Amino acid sequence: MLYNKDIDTNELMHGITKLSPEDFIALAKVLDVKMSLVDKETGEYTLRDAEEIIDDVIVAFRKLKHKERKMILKAVKNSGSRS
Repeated sequence: MLYNKDIDTNELMHGITKLSPEDFIALAKVLDVKMSLVDKETGEYTLRDAEEIIDDVIVAFRKLKHKERKMILKAVKNSGSRS
């Protein structure tokens, strides 16, 4: 049995494939997903792997309330359709 959260997650994953890199970065920022890590001792930035970022985007998305998920999905769908 699929629940709303699972259906929404599947829609998000499908929508991510149609996003431009700029739109994906915007989505990650909206969900407060970090694109890089900072070494506190040296102050050097290290970029994270895309797979880790996508996993964190999905985790953050699943934590949202139903209405918030629907707003994100609507924005992803509209963004993917204009590309």
